[in-house]
Amino acid sequence: MGFWRGYQMLTGETGLIRRHRVEGTDQMSLEQALAENTAAITEQTAAIRELIEITKKSNDIRQAVVAQVTESLPAPSTRGRRPKAAESAESGAETAAAPEAEKPAAAAPAKAEISVDDVASAFKNYLGDTDDVAEREKRKAFIVSCGEHFGARPTEVPAEKRGELMFYLERQKAGLPVVFGGAYDFDGDPKQSLGGAASDDDGI
Repeated sequence: MGFWRGYQMLTGETGLIRRHRVEGTDQMSLEQALAENTAAITEQTAAIRELIEITKKSNDIRQAVVAQVTESLPAPSTRGRRPKAAESAESGAETAAAPEAEKPAAAAPAKAEISVDDVASAFKNYLGDTDDVAEREKRKAFIVSCGEHFGARPTEVPAEKRGELMFYLERQKAGLPVVFGGAYDFDGDPKQSLGGAASDDDGI
């Protein structure tokens, strides 16, 4: 029973043993079954080989068609395209130039601090720079006006106000009217106008 079971599993449907009726009784002809199975296996093997051959021919045809289509395609156009080397060089130049454009503007140099000696020297020179009696009296009057405005002698004016004091002095030396407490830009040119135009009636 084990032999027949294994034989049937090996051969499959093509290996089914046909039964023959002899004198009303079912008997199996081993020789005939083997012959039929051998013929069936041979036929099946031939069919498999034919299928393999058909598949191979189909693959060959497909590869030939793909090659033909690929060869018929036009070559990629390079018109209007720049070489990659040039594009890379320009990109690198732009990257290198970017930090230069982003640099903040250099800050204006800080003004030198005005010392007490600077104030004393400037006012001494201003007062002693003339021998004209009337001019000297005029200059003394200006120094008195400075003291009244700041509430102290020129050499005793606080450090944060010395720039304003020296601004008035330079303006007075330039022969321009001085308006104490006027809306001047004390960091600017002492010759600037007040309110857009200087008035001879303002100040000293």
